[in-house]
Amino acid sequence: MVNETNNNYTRSVQVQNEDAVDVKTLIVKFISYWYLFVIFGFIALCGGYLYNRYSPNVYQVSSTVYVKEQKMGMDAAAMMTGMNFRSSGNVDNEMAVLRSYMLTERALKHLDLDVSYYVKGRVATSELYRDNPIMVEIDYSKPQMVGLTYEVKMLDDSCFSIKAKGKNLRYYDFKREEFAGILQSDVSFEGTYRFGDTIINEYNAFRVVPSYYLDQDDLEKFKYRFRFNDKISQAKMMMSDYSVASISKLSSVIQLTIQGNNAKKITDFLNQLCVEYIKRDLEMKNQVQENTIRFIDGQLSGIQDSLSRAEVDIQVFQQGNDFMNLDEQATQLFNYLKEQEKTRAELELNLKYYKNIKTYLQDNINDLDKLIAPSAVGIQDPILNTTVNKLVELFQTKSTQLLTSTEKNPIVKTIDEQIVQTKKVLLENINNLINNASLTINEINNNIAKLDEQVRELPAAQRRYLGYTRKFTYSENIYNFLMEKRSEAQILKASNTPDNQVIDVADVLLAKKVAPNNIVNYLIAIIIGLAIPTAYILLLDFFNTKILERKDIEKVCKFPIIGQIPMIESTKETKTMVIDSPKSPAAESFRSIRTNIDYIVQGKDKCTVLVTGDMATVGKTYISVNMASIYALYGKRTVLVGFDLRKPRLYQ
Repeated sequence: MVNETNNNYTRSVQVQNEDAVDVKTLIVKFISYWYLFVIFGFIALCGGYLYNRYSPNVYQVSSTVYVKEQKMGMDAAAMMTGMNFRSSGNVDNEMAVLRSYMLTERALKHLDLDVSYYVKGRVATSELYRDNPIMVEIDYSKPQMVGLTYEVKMLDDSCFSIKAKGKNLRYYDFKREEFAGILQSDVSFEGTYRFGDTIINEYNAFRVVPSYYLDQDDLEKFKYRFRFNDKISQAKMMMSDYSVASISKLSSVIQLTIQGNNAKKITDFLNQLCVEYIKRDLEMKNQVQENTIRFIDGQLSGIQDSLSRAEVDIQVFQQGNDFMNLDEQATQLFNYLKEQEKTRAELELNLKYYKNIKTYLQDNINDLDKLIAPSAVGIQDPILNTTVNKLVELFQTKSTQLLTSTEKNPIVKTIDEQIVQTKKVLLENINNLINNASLTINEINNNIAKLDEQVRELPAAQRRYLGYTRKFTYSENIYNFLMEKRSEAQILKASNTPDNQVIDVADVLLAKKVAPNNIVNYLIAIIIGLAIPTAYILLLDFFNTKILERKDIEKVCKFPIIGQIPMIESTKETKTMVIDSPKSPAAESFRSIRTNIDYIVQGKDKCTVLVTGDMATVGKTYISVNMASIYALYGKRTVLVGFDLRKPRLYQ
């Protein structure tokens, strides 16, 4: 058992030795092909230089935004991992807003990117932004073909040629911001115009005018190109170029990063994106005030007419009659009546709001952007205010969640269920408030009816004057109440500030070049330049079928090698090397072989040595003659027998 184990260990060691890589041999092979490494290394470095020289530069700019945390909560996953507290999804929601198509489209509307300008150098083409020598004025009254590239070449100071080619392009309506058709046929256009001429073809309508950066020498030296862009493609392209990420898990600061070929363009876009984000935040906060002002303006339009008519009636009455004061009883009656009518006016206004919000909930259940908070119109019912605010908050959370998920998302479904339940509670509460307000108004109307009976007992002039005054006071009370609420809403709107703010704006001076990376590209070029000759040498060695070294024989033969004989350039004149040149290296090799053979035969007096080869002219006769000679010189009786029956040479 021990012998078997030792034999297995010996065989495994032999296999490992056979499979081991001879590093020294490889190094010698690589050195022998040094010229390949020099040639390919030089070619690779030249390729790396050309790539760095003519590849378009890619720049990166960043901006940071602070997001105000709304409320704190515990994440279930965080409880399992470390009890970390975090804002309840607020930062994630704001990141989704920053990545949204809606915000990107808003930013693009404020940037002049309908036309892209390019300059073509000797090899590469680069984009121009805000420093282009020509300007293209688009005729927005008709759809334009987008994606078609026009090439401009100057002919003289004011004349230029223009040409364009393309296929399968689409028309885009800039006013409606939608595609207006596809042209299936190939596009080909060419013409000569002057600056300011209106260029109209079946594809586009525009004018080319010089800009502030016009330089005649540059126009003659370079070729300029321009292309019309649609908002949809621009938005998708920009969204793919910028990323939004939180600085850390415990921070509510978001970093926006964008990459592009033109540093000025991506800087302007990123800054405008942040501006639109802050604007949207402020618009969301001002939405309640704007809705309140809109509702109050609608109510004021009718009240102003009534107030004007009542004012005219009092003025006409006073002009036709001597001014008279009401007696004490009439004054008390009038004051009490005025209080009742003021209360009724406020209740009627509240009733209009209740009916308005009920109708709005039933007709616009999926869009609550125009919902008015009860507190904004003077209704201080805590349950109603809380329910309305909760419903609006749920819809805002759902709309934000839909930016990154679908209606089938479990979170969205949970929000939908909460919206349904909240809507039921709100409608039930509104119905109760409508019933209560109606009952109260009926009671007030009964009180006013009783007061009217007392008014009828007054003299005719006092009764008429009191009637005009009542109408005026009623309209004035409602008007003053609405104007007060409108002023409060305007003050709140003016004093609103966005919760979120931009900490660092993007700066073109801080733009960082991220590609091409010269050092990395040169390192890659050097690696490729060294890898190609290395692979060539290794493959050459792998597919080699010739015996070049001693180990090539040892790999395929289990018998030991007892000696090596140096190769002689010509052995025709020196067949008996050991006799003619006994001190030569070849003669010494034959002596070494004789000694090794004696060691193998272990001192036997008689032995037979067979010399053979796989093909002619490999040295069978040469080795046989010299081996026989070395034994003969050693004092051994030696017989040399030739078995080459086809081409015998021993007799020579």
